[in-house]
Amino acid sequence: MTKALLIEKAKDNEQIANYIEKIVEIINKDKENYSDNMKEIFKIMLTQIIKNKIGKEKTDEFLNKLNIGGDKDMMAVFETIQQDNKRIYRRGKKEGIMEKSIEIAKKLLKENFSKEKVASLTGLTEAEIENIK
Repeated sequence: MTKALLIEKAKDNEQIANYIEKIVEIINKDKENYSDNMKEIFKIMLTQIIKNKIGKEKTDEFLNKLNIGGDKDMMAVFETIQQDNKRIYRRGKKEGIMEKSIEIAKKLLKENFSKEKVASLTGLTEAEIENIK
């Protein structure tokens, strides 16, 4: 898998694809040193990390060359993990925005702004502002 480190040095997506092509060839030729577990690790790397750089179509092409791309259940699990990660990120972002809005509201209330004005400026509801006090 040290060959996979070449990917980090790639200057563009085309070079990434070329490195992956070479790695796939090596893995397929040297079956003694590259077990199914190594293929699975490389598959995870392709589907989770590199797919965003080189695209789904090219990733699927490499997976098929490794003879491990037909595992629909595994791909579905990876897709679900990606969707969950995006959902968690969005939730965290919303929570961060809410925390910042509350922080700003507290400062405005200290400066004697009305609840209506604080609500207008922060996007919080008057009920949420009432809970801040």
